[in-house]
Amino acid sequence: MTPVRKATFACLSFAGIGLFGWFTTGVENVASVPLLVYYAVLLINTFFSIRIFSAITPKSFVQTLFDRVAAVFYLALAFSFGSVPTFAAVSAGLFLLAVAKYVHLKGLVPSSALLPRKIVLNTLAALLSLFALALTLLGFSEAAAWVLCIIFALANIYLLIFNPMYRIERSR
Repeated sequence: MTPVRKATFACLSFAGIGLFGWFTTGVENVASVPLLVYYAVLLINTFFSIRIFSAITPKSFVQTLFDRVAAVFYLALAFSFGSVPTFAAVSAGLFLLAVAKYVHLKGLVPSSALLPRKIVLNTLAALLSLFALALTLLGFSEAAAWVLCIIFALANIYLLIFNPMYRIERSR
């Protein structure tokens, strides 16, 4: 499967599952709206990420395992729209897994300049998710959902439009 087809298939599948999850678990929760926006932005980012990294990632059992566990995290996100703390915790887990995946990939693709930046950005996304989780534990669930959504969306606008993250020349 080509990288574009793989990215399209994955993102459309997760979008469908996400909508199903939102309609079954989150539609009555006011705080689920920013979580749905966050999930949509995450899928847009995921499309570009899969498109570029599937082209440079050598096939290995460990990388396949990372991808399958990441898919489980996406499914868990899709069915946690009704709970901001659960959503934030799953989001943190997804990004921490991504950090491990790209650290492992760095050993397989040592010449890539894209990987260190991707590792830093995934670490920052994990920290943002943990911050949102802390806010929810302090009783500010709706504010945490909006903080997570707005900061993540603004970061992705910057990284996809103004300072494009996913350019092939960054991977050399």
